[in-house]
Amino acid sequence: MLPPVCRVLRSRGELEDALREIQASPASWPIMAAKGHFLAVQICDLDPRAANILKQEMLARGGEAAISWEVLSLHNQPTDALLMGTQAQLTQLAEKLRQQPFGLAVLAARLDRLVGSCGGMSMACGSASFNSIFRGHPFPWGERTFLVGILNLTPDSFSGDGLGGRVDEALAKAEAMVKEGADILDVGGESSRPGHLPVEAEEEWGRVRDFLSEFLPHAAVPVSLDTCKEEVARRGLELGVNLINDIWGLRRGRGIAKLAAAHGAGLILQHNRRVADYRRFLPEVMADLEESLSWALEDGVPRERLIVDPGFGFGKSASQNYILLRELRAFRGLGQPLLVGVSRKSFLGLTNNRPPAQRTFATAAAVALAVEGGADLVRVHEVQDMREVVQVCDRTLRGERILSLS
Repeated sequence: MLPPVCRVLRSRGELEDALREIQASPASWPIMAAKGHFLAVQICDLDPRAANILKQEMLARGGEAAISWEVLSLHNQPTDALLMGTQAQLTQLAEKLRQQPFGLAVLAARLDRLVGSCGGMSMACGSASFNSIFRGHPFPWGERTFLVGILNLTPDSFSGDGLGGRVDEALAKAEAMVKEGADILDVGGESSRPGHLPVEAEEEWGRVRDFLSEFLPHAAVPVSLDTCKEEVARRGLELGVNLINDIWGLRRGRGIAKLAAAHGAGLILQHNRRVADYRRFLPEVMADLEESLSWALEDGVPRERLIVDPGFGFGKSASQNYILLRELRAFRGLGQPLLVGVSRKSFLGLTNNRPPAQRTFATAAAVALAVEGGADLVRVHEVQDMREVVQVCDRTLRGERILSLS
């Protein structure tokens, strides 16, 4: 007999793999995996009446729940709750909460999305429970990490890679990124670097128009247009771009969502704030993104065409960006594909005191952490280098499940 192995199984997927290895009955795998997959969920700013109901219902299912002692003493201030239990217990809890008052029905839907997103083959493999198709290309979320290549057509890019009006160079660079493995190209005509000077819609469109006119008719991959201006988005969609990347998450106008819906295009909703001022950082970022999602859905963009981006470097301090990277897994609870853009960002430069073009290794480390945290797409400058990073991460996190894709 071999000696026992003490192995920590980190996800439902690993539990299913272990059940398969010991040759347990296949019919038991989903049942036992749900019972063996432990989750700790923090819920913020609950009505104290809801917190008491939540605690009672979680304890009734054999789990654990912690709430503020002030709530137990009939204090009326909002409280957080920490739920600790298996996936099966949390699923049962969500079902019970659907009929409860004090906002618990809304919480039930959020719990469902969170638990569902953590119930796949790996905690790091895919935020969405559906697939998407852009420009005829399928995006089976969770099978691998997709690469979004950055093409700056601005004269003042923060990373020094702006191509201005040099269309021939832009076309050559776009073709090179596709050959290197880019799954989407993200094209922008206005810099979003700190301290940038805003430009009018006509100037922004003029920077991207000729490239899009030349590239789109024969584009081998979907093209995303990075803009928060409705007029620029409209012209791009009319030319045939496949997604709009709104760095303000519709907070500068919901017209972009209506345009995306009308054209059957995808929409990337990024979190952003003018000032990095938060009472509770992570919950507020989540709430802002939930609001952006709700607007897009109301305006007719279906879930399978929506992607969320927590907005690294936008309205966040350096320390908050690192918190975001560490806690990225929380955004799986939104139930949408997750895009992460950390490439060459200034918070990475603060750790090594290097200019943007010399942050490749720092970017690689952040990209690897993002993939481990559940990113479905990573937005990068160096496609070929970062492709190698995500391939190693995917092979490690997804194992034999990606061999057929490599």
